[in-house]
Amino acid sequence: MLLYVLLLPLLWFGIKAGWNKANTDFPNYYVSAQLLIKGHLADAYDVDKFNTAIHEYNSKASGLFVMYPPTTALLALGLTSFDLLNAKRIWILISLIAIVGIISLLKSICNIDKTSASVILLLSGFSLYNDLMLGQVYLVMLAFIILGWHALVQNKAILSGMSWGFVAAFKFLPLFFIPFLLFKKQYKITFFLLLSFIVIHLFTLVIGGTDAYNSFFQVFIDNYLHGKVANQTALSIQYQSMEALANILSQLSHWPNWSVNLLKIIWKVIWLSFVILLWLKYFNSKYFLIVSLTSVTLILLLFENGSASYHLLFCLFASMAFLQIVKDKCWKITLLLAYATIGFIPVLISLLHIDNLFVNFSRLWCLSFFAGIFFIGLFKQSKFAK
Repeated sequence: MLLYVLLLPLLWFGIKAGWNKANTDFPNYYVSAQLLIKGHLADAYDVDKFNTAIHEYNSKASGLFVMYPPTTALLALGLTSFDLLNAKRIWILISLIAIVGIISLLKSICNIDKTSASVILLLSGFSLYNDLMLGQVYLVMLAFIILGWHALVQNKAILSGMSWGFVAAFKFLPLFFIPFLLFKKQYKITFFLLLSFIVIHLFTLVIGGTDAYNSFFQVFIDNYLHGKVANQTALSIQYQSMEALANILSQLSHWPNWSVNLLKIIWKVIWLSFVILLWLKYFNSKYFLIVSLTSVTLILLLFENGSASYHLLFCLFASMAFLQIVKDKCWKITLLLAYATIGFIPVLISLLHIDNLFVNFSRLWCLSFFAGIFFIGLFKQSKFAK
């Protein structure tokens, strides 16, 4: 019954809502692929030129490519022979295939039935719906992240490394896995991860040219290293990050700089302390690698300069690990409920139109609640195989 209840909003808010619209997000992938074919990928890093290019395919659409690596243009390369709307519809179908793959992988890894695996994924709520509706790529990326772990467990090092290398070429997350893979002497996986990553970038470099990469490196330095999003200081609650909250408190609520900087430091120290304590506990455990990979994933989500709802689909990777390791059913249920808050509570809060800054950052607090349950639940786990 719960499965059917959760399927209805998926069909309505995800598939139906996105089937006849291609106004935001997906044009980033489609138009960048068109520019790559035409040899003008560098134009994607000029906001005005990029939107002019988008308007050639949909006058009502808009986009922003500056935060993406040039390889992003490859994702929709096979769809450029279709018009924008039909290309998006095909991408939705590809994302649905990814959903089936994720469910199958969860079933196998967590040793549960397909219905339970489906319910767990559907608890993603609007993180899942928005990915489908907007034509985003995170379901596909999540499928490859989980596939990489499944392949590692099955001793299929080449498949594991190539799966994570594929994701790393577009979203840098798996690059942060490398220190832990090396520590656990997973050299073959690391090699194929890096090889896949490099080959995909070299292919893009040859086709797209050095100008696109020069533009990306400049944007990367200006944004990721200086707390900006899309060349601007994060000042919108849509980003749902501590960086954005701190900027709002500083510039709009006039908090002194020392207090804002202290808030940022305390935020990072708290979560890094959780991670370090967890690593120490699991250092000699067979679970050390999966605990390390998933905790790093959560830390990156918590420390993002600009978060989006579909980014939090990666929390499912952490949920998968938790369900494997923790034996207590109460902790498992609590974590799944915390995961569901991420997908549903922020939308309910937005519908209430509450005029309160901290309440309006509900997605950040739901993520924090989930992360807290993840770290504490794993830390309290007293019996695991060495």
